[in-house]
Amino acid sequence: MTMSGTFGATLVPSHDVRRVGATVYTAIGIALAVIVALALCGFIVARLGSYPRHLRERQMDMHRAETILRATGCSDPHKRAIIGRQPCDEAELVLANSPQLLALVDTLNSFHVCRNNYCRDVIVETLRPFILSVSLLAIAVIIGLVTYPRAAVPPPPLPLATKVKKA
Repeated sequence: MTMSGTFGATLVPSHDVRRVGATVYTAIGIALAVIVALALCGFIVARLGSYPRHLRERQMDMHRAETILRATGCSDPHKRAIIGRQPCDEAELVLANSPQLLALVDTLNSFHVCRNNYCRDVIVETLRPFILSVSLLAIAVIIGLVTYPRAAVPPPPLPLATKVKKA
């Protein structure tokens, strides 16, 4: 029984095989780029969807500030001195900007990776103990190297000098 065809023959990559490989890698790269682009678009749409919620919160803050300024004695200096400056000052700061602008700022802040002091918390909770433990380990290694008794090992012998013939 004989076998026909190129079974068992050694295949040498040709120019066409390399071109097919490059095409496959290009297709994989394009697919990954499309996936990343779609994920980024979804992230942006999800974050922009929070704008109405931020706007509603800022409008409620504005109504509270107007109520504080009207109801309390913020306009009368004597009553303002009695109740304190802080509530009146905070209410005036809220009314200084439009709720649409503040909602836009809140929405854009939600894109930031370090929002709500996330990065500071990561540094404090993760990086500081890591740096302390690495520092303690380095000190222990240095102390171990300094106090470890070294064996008196003679240096390796120098190679024999060869004579060079003068011409």
